[in-house]
Amino acid sequence: MEQTDLINEHQNDDTLEPSASIPTVEQSNPVLSNLVVGKLFLFPFIVLLFAFLFHLTDPEESSLAVNLLGGLLFTVGFYGVYELLGFAFGWVVGQTPLSANRRSLKAQQKALKKAQLTARVGKFRAGSAILVLGCYVASQLLVWIALGITLSIAGQEPSEENLQQLAVPGILMSLLGAGAVAAIVYLWLAARDNSPSGPLHAAIGFRRSPTKYYLFAAIVGLVIGIDVMLLGSVVPLPDSYTPDVFHRAAEAEGLPRLTWVFAAMMLAPPIEEFLFRGVLLEGLRRSWGIWAAGSITTVLFVCMHLPHALLYWPAGLGLTIGALFMLFVRMRSGSLGPAVTLHFCYNSVIAIPVLLSGG
Repeated sequence: MEQTDLINEHQNDDTLEPSASIPTVEQSNPVLSNLVVGKLFLFPFIVLLFAFLFHLTDPEESSLAVNLLGGLLFTVGFYGVYELLGFAFGWVVGQTPLSANRRSLKAQQKALKKAQLTARVGKFRAGSAILVLGCYVASQLLVWIALGITLSIAGQEPSEENLQQLAVPGILMSLLGAGAVAAIVYLWLAARDNSPSGPLHAAIGFRRSPTKYYLFAAIVGLVIGIDVMLLGSVVPLPDSYTPDVFHRAAEAEGLPRLTWVFAAMMLAPPIEEFLFRGVLLEGLRRSWGIWAAGSITTVLFVCMHLPHALLYWPAGLGLTIGALFMLFVRMRSGSLGPAVTLHFCYNSVIAIPVLLSGG
């Protein structure tokens, strides 16, 4: 049977349940599943074995951290060589006619599974969501590269004053311009979506929400922001901390600082919630489920705020806890509104004192 015939036959068959589509690896090959579990189980023991061998080579000078790191690297290399040899052996065996038939059947099953997924959740899935976020990040990078080239052509050195002045167009263009690009790409992909559950705009959170979720989000955002400010008053910045252009604007006088406050309070909350707890969360959820989608969304959101969140742990802690609560109110309310409210309140607690105190 041809691949297209399989897809058409499935789309016309309303009696086929999605759960009865393709057997999982555990169902089709339990031996392979046990091998994977066994490899993962042995991994830490092999790391410890290599670390112990490193310790024996130089018991006086070697440290525990260096030994563990060396053991981890050697174990990853060992597993890599093992898997490459296994892949090469499987490729040689796979050239037989019987294996060719199995590959053909596997391709047909994959096409059928893709048709089932499209019929169930639509075309907007993980790949589409990642494309929207990728366009946003790429647009931001292009803005800062273009501003850097402009500064170089003008023959100006990257001094503190120039970097602070560069923050005004950089912040506005990187947020508004990149946000506009991401919105255009999203609208193009949304027009192609054919989800049976309804319009994509409602699915990503453009819907009404009860007032109680807005109140809860506002209180949580204020509490987290206040806690971060209290931690910041007792935990000094590390000596190695170097502010980026965005945070240099907060330390400047006049327009750069006003631009930073405006971006932190009015631009970042709706744009970032639309991207992360809206587009990315829904696209990943359709492909991998809500738990994987929520975890990946939270990790990427924190990574977007590096290196500030990494170099100064109170900021990283506040961002992580805030991201988890934004995810919570987004899932409970089904709307982006409460998540934007929490994000706005958290940023306001950080931004208003900066505006009033002078950096």
